[in-house]
Amino acid sequence: MRKLYLSVSHRRPWLAVCMWLLAISVWGAPRQATASEAYQQRRERISVSFRNASLAEVLQRIKQQTGYYILYNSDAVRGIGGISFSKADAPVREVLDEALRGTRLEYSIDDDTIVIRVRSGGGNASAPQKAPDKVVSGRVTDTAGAPLVGVNILIQGTATGVVSGSDGGFSIRMPEGRDNLIFSYIGYVSQTLPSAQTRLVRLVQDEQEIENVVVTGIFTRKKESYTGSATTITRASWPA
Repeated sequence: MRKLYLSVSHRRPWLAVCMWLLAISVWGAPRQATASEAYQQRRERISVSFRNASLAEVLQRIKQQTGYYILYNSDAVRGIGGISFSKADAPVREVLDEALRGTRLEYSIDDDTIVIRVRSGGGNASAPQKAPDKVVSGRVTDTAGAPLVGVNILIQGTATGVVSGSDGGFSIRMPEGRDNLIFSYIGYVSQTLPSAQTRLVRLVQDEQEIENVVVTGIFTRKKESYTGSATTITRASWPA
């Protein structure tokens, strides 16, 4: 420890006070600079470990360990999670790069503040933008070209579907990763077709299915599911 000796005339006490203040400021300056450098070093390198953490949790940990102020829009980071990584004595920029990997967020560091923002044109921050649903439209008829009303049209592999209208027309939204449509109608053979081939769909009558259908005059229902009184009419019984 350094010792400071000053020889000052007792005749001028004010001069002694000034010299003591000057000496203290000069002697203490190097020690203050050293402490500042150590603090800066601690701010720039951190050790962290995350497992399925949210981005908000990661940013909070960085703030606690570095002392940086972190500014971000809560809506931009909401829903971003599943972050897992570990860093030991790593630069804060390296930790931020890893935390924001796979998102549409970026950061900047200005003095003691980290600013998190959505990249220009980035849209949804949490992931690459989902492709919009494809709309498929078409028309369903029989082999003679007559429109079929009420045909069930189902997206294969889902429970989503529509029915054809009075002119046999339909329109359905196809989610990403789905392309095939299933067309089914009582008395007709079901078909499964790619969406690109559904602009005009012709269903063929199923002769065996027709024989098992009961016509009530109000609606159609399969024979095995009908318990009322009914009369079966075959082609042989039709008048010539």
